[in-house]
Amino acid sequence: MIYKLDGENGSTSYLVTELDRWLSEREVFFEAGIIAALYDALFVCKCTDHPLPMWVKDGALEVIGERLKVGASKSKGPKANDATAYKKDRTHLQRWLAVKKLRYAGEPQDKEIFAKAKKLLSDVGADCSEKTIERSFAIVEKDMKIPKNALKYYRPLRRAEEMLELKPLLKGVTFLKK
Repeated sequence: MIYKLDGENGSTSYLVTELDRWLSEREVFFEAGIIAALYDALFVCKCTDHPLPMWVKDGALEVIGERLKVGASKSKGPKANDATAYKKDRTHLQRWLAVKKLRYAGEPQDKEIFAKAKKLLSDVGADCSEKTIERSFAIVEKDMKIPKNALKYYRPLRRAEEMLELKPLLKGVTFLKK
């Protein structure tokens, strides 16, 4: 925090706190590519209730955005990378939404609905087989019954979708049961 001090004879001086000096040093380190400096600044601001400087907010968005784009590998296997796993779950969700949209429109709940969902998905550039749609639908239906699993189908704001180069999801579908 920088404090403005009005002196005698109309003079003005500024007082910069030690924490602000320390944060300014972290900014230099972060700009040099040291992400730990950003973490330290976030941590100290949280612990001291100090307002976040703009560079910390911008830096956090930058780091999180990059992680969402590229992902971070947590282990080995198909779900090991954050970004890959999210995109795969989103693909399942897109297929599930197509079936739900048809069901809400009054289509009978038989095997034929997957053929109609295939047509709906091909219209938005998401071609796949009826069997794949059926498998994805079953996966999401099962996940939606478990609150923790349902959270992985989070729908981000349009800006995040654009940054991640994600295709928009189908419109006109609600998560509420009829």
